[in-house]
Amino acid sequence: MLRPQYTRRPFELMLIGPPLSGKRTLSRQFLKCRDVFFSISNVAENVPKRQIPRVDYILIMVDMTNRECLNVLAMALSQIKSTYLTHKLAVVVTKADIPNRWSIEKSEIEQMIAPYTDLQLFYINLTNATEKKAIADQITRLIKINTLQYQNLDIDYIKSQEFYAEDPEQE
Repeated sequence: MLRPQYTRRPFELMLIGPPLSGKRTLSRQFLKCRDVFFSISNVAENVPKRQIPRVDYILIMVDMTNRECLNVLAMALSQIKSTYLTHKLAVVVTKADIPNRWSIEKSEIEQMIAPYTDLQLFYINLTNATEKKAIADQITRLIKINTLQYQNLDIDYIKSQEFYAEDPEQE
């Protein structure tokens, strides 16, 4: 299904988020993936001002216990190019398992990303190894699909299938 590992260049990931939002923990988990070779050289607290040569996918980290994450998310969404907003960006919400420490409500995050219809949103508990691996696998699959690493796969075709799928209630 995928080309052999030695013939592909690594996936360039960029992780954006304030300190202690889980960037390093998640990047370590990505580096453990066996079927995909990741290069995570862009870890930033804000969207970089300089031009970055090549980034295949951007992950914005939002820590539910840090109110500053909403500002970083809003700034990132306003500054990132539209080509990334459609197919190459996801929001990863961490510490969603401890609601008594939240300083952000889920509804605030969902309202902020609502205008971006294709934006993926993941909730993760980075202290649970099984959940951390499962989310990393899901994000890896999403990256492979959106960067067209599967043969004979077109993202617009997939989106059209979601939109034009027959509604069983209409029959």
